[in-house]
Amino acid sequence: MLIGMVLLYARNIRALDLNDDLQHFTALIPKDIVAGIRFDLLTSFRVRQFDPTPLGNILPLLRLAHNLTTVDLYQPEGGLGDGEFDWGNVHHLTLRGSLLPVDQLIRIIKACRNLGLFHYESNNVFVDEAVIRALSHHTSTLNSLQLLLGRHTIMHEDAGFYPDAMALPSVSRFSKLRSLGLSERYTGSDSRCVPSSLPSALEELTVDDDMDALREVGTARFAALAGRFRNGEYPQLREVTLGTFFRAEEHHHIIRKILTDVGLLCHVK
Repeated sequence: MLIGMVLLYARNIRALDLNDDLQHFTALIPKDIVAGIRFDLLTSFRVRQFDPTPLGNILPLLRLAHNLTTVDLYQPEGGLGDGEFDWGNVHHLTLRGSLLPVDQLIRIIKACRNLGLFHYESNNVFVDEAVIRALSHHTSTLNSLQLLLGRHTIMHEDAGFYPDAMALPSVSRFSKLRSLGLSERYTGSDSRCVPSSLPSALEELTVDDDMDALREVGTARFAALAGRFRNGEYPQLREVTLGTFFRAEEHHHIIRKILTDVGLLCHVK
């Protein structure tokens, strides 16, 4: 009851961060109070919890906030039916450790009208051409994109990952994209290598080096990127950041030298 009363008197809140069990949280909101509440000023909604976030559990709150522009969810799962929530105003969407089925993910992406930021870490869905096509609805607005594989996905013994099989479809169509973050498993190889399909306006590139086994292949990809930058293909690119689950200083030193030799800044996070 206390939480319900707090919400009743907090109609001017602009940002809401939850670090609790959502099912427990929403159950404490009195139904008669919910019927009369609207959070018209609430633009940012973030869930920070250790358990998956069923979309159905956050629906009572989503229905109260019609002007959300930023949604950040941890391990979202399940789905929402048609018309249960209008994603149209959401410009910044972050889904970390996502458990959403691909069809639900695509529906949400398409329902957003003008995505400027889409950060996605999946524990069960690999980004393929269908997801990129859905994101293509936002080519004129998307300026920050992250497509990462969760730790458990990468470590799964039966996933059958191979560089060619995991190559990300071209992202060159995103003409406004300034910042791109990828798992190295998505960077492909040879003609399908990501450096051959980056948007010309890109300023920052982050690559998570997720497997020691990919060191030699990864080095070749960054050499290809450096060559294209030297040839003037990415005139706005200024910075490359390397991240890893397995810190390999020698590997990073080699890549840093490749990139700095052509004038790019290189960081290790």
